[in-house]
Amino acid sequence: MKRIIHALESNLPLRIDHAIWAPPVLTLYGQNWNLNTMASWRLIKNGVIVAASGLEGSEPLVENLTDRSIVSVSIQSQVCRVDPVLFFDDGQALELFSDDTLEPWVLRLPSGEVFVPNPSERDLIG
Repeated sequence: MKRIIHALESNLPLRIDHAIWAPPVLTLYGQNWNLNTMASWRLIKNGVIVAASGLEGSEPLVENLTDRSIVSVSIQSQVCRVDPVLFFDDGQALELFSDDTLEPWVLRLPSGEVFVPNPSERDLIG
């Protein structure tokens, strides 16, 4: 098991106390953890994109993640194994994309570990 998957699984579930989409920044945070990204993302439920960084009207759909919990995580792509998919207790999934080189996504866990994707670091996720 690679570092971020193992670290995330060791800290699950992560309760979301606040979920905010204030373009261009997506922020999820709870007690002693946070996720921030200025890069692309999409929220999926039942195989349908319900919100995304490029879709109008995504703000209230992101806010609905408040009081949800992240219950599992997986690798987002087998081709470029640096981005996770976060699965919520209501069946939704958040895909993150490290397509912004300034600050793709940053995840700080209650354990104190901080993760920032680097496509040249093969062992980050997979």
